[in-house]
Amino acid sequence: MGGIALLLGFELTGLVTADRIFRRFERAVRIWLGLSLGLLMMMWLPALFAFAIDFTVAAQYAGLATAAVVAGGACVWDRLRPAQEVRRKEQPVDVRTMLCVLIPFAILGLFLMHSHYLKDVNGTLYSGQSTYGDMCLHLGIATGQRNASFPPEYTILP
Repeated sequence: MGGIALLLGFELTGLVTADRIFRRFERAVRIWLGLSLGLLMMMWLPALFAFAIDFTVAAQYAGLATAAVVAGGACVWDRLRPAQEVRRKEQPVDVRTMLCVLIPFAILGLFLMHSHYLKDVNGTLYSGQSTYGDMCLHLGIATGQRNASFPPEYTILP
C-alpha cells in the first residue's frame, strides 16, 4: 500500500509541475507530460538520495519531498510569470480519435499481460515473459536492492 501511495505522490507532483510550467499547452498534453515527469522523478530522485542513505524507504520519501519542492517551485514560478504569456486558447481534444487508438492498444496490452506475464497454475506462478529466465533475473535484482548500499551490487553475480 505504501508503494501505491508513493507512486500517487510522485504522479501528483508531476501533474502540478507540468500544469504550472506548460500552461500554454492543452490539458491532455499537460496531463501526459505531468504523468511522465512524475514517473521520471520517481525513478531518479530516490536514487540520488540512495548514494547517501542507502536504498531505503527514507531515500524514497526524500525523493518524494524533493519532487514536492520542485512542484512548489513551479507554482511560485507560475505566479511570477507575466499573465499575457500564460494562456493561449485551448483547442478541444478529439476524444473519438484518441479512443479509437487507445482502446485497441489497451485490449492488446491486457491480453498480453494476462496470457504472457504471470499465470497461476495449481498454486505456482509461471511466467511466459521470457524463455531465458529473464523474470528470475529481474526479481532477484529487485529483491536484492532492499536496504542495500547504493549503487547496488549485481545480486546474481555470485
